Amino acid sequence: MQKDIEEINQFVLYKQHLALHSKNKCLIDVVKDICGLHAQVASTPYLSLWN
Repeated sequence: MQKDIEEINQFVLYKQHLALHSKNKCLIDVVKDICGLHAQVASTPYLSLWN
């Protein structure tokens, strides 16, 4: 059980680019993995990106 929790924690750290071996990635790759836009109207994300 403890090993499973440790593996899950390592996976989460890696996916969020907080693990030591995931810190060498390009900034663009990090942004693609963790950033997103939220909107209630379909045109709003495009306006947000433009700004």
